Amino acid sequence: MQMLDIQGVKAAIGKPGMSSQAIYMKIQRDNFPRPVKIGKASRWSLVEVKQWKAKNHQGGAK
Repeated sequence: MQMLDIQGVKAAIGKPGMSSQAIYMKIQRDNFPRPVKIGKASRWSLVEVKQWKAKNHQGGAK
């Protein structure tokens, strides 16, 4: 399973300028996949991020 850091998440969803805080706010609202903690680092599944993107960006940018 390929894992992404926060910069990889931003690139995968096509919003490299999005703030990390915005992503974590989406997580708090249950509107983004939760990361897996590896030590102190947060990592996201590439598959889950791509599934989220496909589900949430069908009609254009949100």
